[in-house]
Amino acid sequence: AKKDEADAKTAAQNRLKTQQDLQDALLKGKTVEAQRLLEQAKRNQQVELNLASDSAVKRAEIIRKTTPAILAAEDKLAELKRRAAITANQRAYDEASKLPGADLAALRATQKARNLEAYATERADREKARAEQADAQRQANQTALQAQQRHERERKALIAQAAREARQLRYEEADATLKRVQNDNRAELESFKGTAAEKLALLRRQTQEEFEAAEVVARIKRNNALRDNDNNTAQTKANHDARERQIKQAYTDTLTGLQNTRVSTLRAGTEAIAAEGKAVADL
Repeated sequence: AKKDEADAKTAAQNRLKTQQDLQDALLKGKTVEAQRLLEQAKRNQQVELNLASDSAVKRAEIIRKTTPAILAAEDKLAELKRRAAITANQRAYDEASKLPGADLAALRATQKARNLEAYATERADREKARAEQADAQRQANQTALQAQQRHERERKALIAQAAREARQLRYEEADATLKRVQNDNRAELESFKGTAAEKLALLRRQTQEEFEAAEVVARIKRNNALRDNDNNTAQTKANHDARERQIKQAYTDTLTGLQNTRVSTLRAGTEAIAAEGKAVADL
């Protein structure tokens, strides 16, 4: 984890330096250097996206930070190239027009056609840049979706494992599975940086996962207690039946408590969305 954080920090520093160098090159009209740095900026973007492949939120944040700078540089570079082409066209016209018998009308028409071609190339370059960034965003979203699906499969596997343990009456292993789900969810929530609405969606999934895993633990505990009660042949039938009712009621009460906890967590998330909406409306 520390290495990943260090790599992400280094990548962010590289991005900022490349962006600054790229801006300087564009301001000075150094198109060749600017083109090289622009390609480096795109590679930096991909490095950061790869480092954040397991987090949709982080990848969206990287796209938000990198795409505007890349597109601005693409636009400026396309403009510089167009201006250079028009300047070259004017120079060619001036030189050709000085020749004896020069057909000025034809030369002017050629110059106009080449200028139109320069503008068309500029537009094409801008459109290509936007298509590339849109593709980068689609790939980022796809990678994030795959990571989320993998995460959900792992969560479901943990729940399925708990269910198998319930059938085998292995309380300790099921409890360990519950703790793994809780720890994973806690780590995911601590690193989350989305909106309140996105956080609520995350909480809905996490609380449902934890409810299901905790229910398995409670069910194993109930079944173990019922089995112990049935095996206690020394007690009277009345005591056996009373103990059975007590065990079943404890299970029901546990489920009620788990559900109340989930509702409270989601209510807090809903209130956070309302507060965020009010804050935005008050701006």
